[in-house]
Amino acid sequence: MHRMPPRITNLISCGEPNENRKHQSGFSLLELLATVAIILIVSAIAIPNLMRSKMSANEASAVGSLRAINAACTNYSSTWGKGS
Repeated sequence: MHRMPPRITNLISCGEPNENRKHQSGFSLLELLATVAIILIVSAIAIPNLMRSKMSANEASAVGSLRAINAACTNYSSTWGKGS
């Protein structure tokens, strides 16, 4: 049987886990902490912008309601001759 030179054997076995080291699957604690930190930073930037846009939408809705109330009051006043 033909034996491969040690140099080629080392290249082939390079991808296999070491016998002294256990094969670990999953993420390390440092990777998880970095991911959580990035998510917190992005949410800290995004949440105020979302709240600001929600506030603007509520203000626009309130202005529309006030216009409708004013139009109703004007219509009532012109029809019945009473009111403001």
